[in-house]
Amino acid sequence: MSIKVKRSRAQPIARLLSKSGDINQLMRISRLIDQAQRHLRAHLPEEMREHIFVGALAKAA
Repeated sequence: MSIKVKRSRAQPIARLLSKSGDINQLMRISRLIDQAQRHLRAHLPEEMREHIFVGALAKAA
């Protein structure tokens, strides 16, 4: 078994985020989950806030 070295250069994050595709979609979903988590915590009793998390978002039909 051999290990092959990948010889590509690292790309600046600004370039990665400006591309349409997987990273853009991932960042969008990440922001939506963060917003949902903050909204949920704002409406939970204080003793529950640190124990309940948004795990995913479902697409609206």
